[in-house]
Amino acid sequence: AIALAEDGLRVTAKDFLNSMDVEARMWGAFGPILEQYDAVICPTLALPSVPLHHSPQESDLAINGKPVEADFGWCMTYPFNMLSPCPVLAVPSGFASTGVPTGIQIIGRPYDDAGVFRVGAAWEKSQNGQGYPSRRPDLHA
Repeated sequence: AIALAEDGLRVTAKDFLNSMDVEARMWGAFGPILEQYDAVICPTLALPSVPLHHSPQESDLAINGKPVEADFGWCMTYPFNMLSPCPVLAVPSGFASTGVPTGIQIIGRPYDDAGVFRVGAAWEKSQNGQGYPSRRPDLHA
């Protein structure tokens, strides 16, 4: 967390403006998809897990033998932080061959939080309770 905060101190106004350009280009590619579909579903991670002592500041990481950035090259959730009007819900998707839990993310149309929850509920129902706790907290208490 300290390294992340220190990295943030090095961000310039030009960096911020460049990020806004990246966001516009991302929306230019992703927006038309959401005009055709109610939601997009994709994995939360590009691999089941990272090594226990993985350090994004010091580690090299490979997926299918190809090097990826050690910090975010394997994390598939952060791009949607830049598309902040789009609600995203992460839900369990099962277990990898190693036994670790896996997840998917459901990305909805801008400000359609209810739609994302409907898709998530349908996914959960389709899984017949696999990977989900047998008891949910009472949200109405």
